[in-house]
Amino acid sequence: MRQMSITPGLRRAVITAVALVLAAAVALLANPAAQALVHAGIQGSG
Repeated sequence: MRQMSITPGLRRAVITAVALVLAAAVALLANPAAQALVHAGIQGSG
């Protein structure tokens, strides 16, 4: 008996969300300028 019945739409939404998060993380790690801006924003809001 399969208890986890994920609809194709939900699965696609989850995959898209994970892909977006991974892409954002890679972009931040690969771009020192963006990383500096994020750190400045965190320090400024703190």
